[in-house]
Amino acid sequence: MPRAVRHHRSNEEVCSAVRSFFRAFKTIAWAFLGIRKNKDRERDFESLNIVHIAVAGLISAAVFIGLLMAIIHWIVTSPTP
Repeated sequence: MPRAVRHHRSNEEVCSAVRSFFRAFKTIAWAFLGIRKNKDRERDFESLNIVHIAVAGLISAAVFIGLLMAIIHWIVTSPTP
């Protein structure tokens, strides 16, 4: 029976993937604000992993919606003078 081949990532590859993921969050944050230079946006799309951008976008959207819901809940439940 053939043995399963394990693929080990080096520390440098892991660090690069983590940096790419955090750069994706930075890109998503700028996109939410609507301030991004065209040159920077094109560079990000060329260098970032599309999966990192998608996951960062979904997490950012969930955090944004949760924050809005928390603010609305705080306003609605606050006592009126």
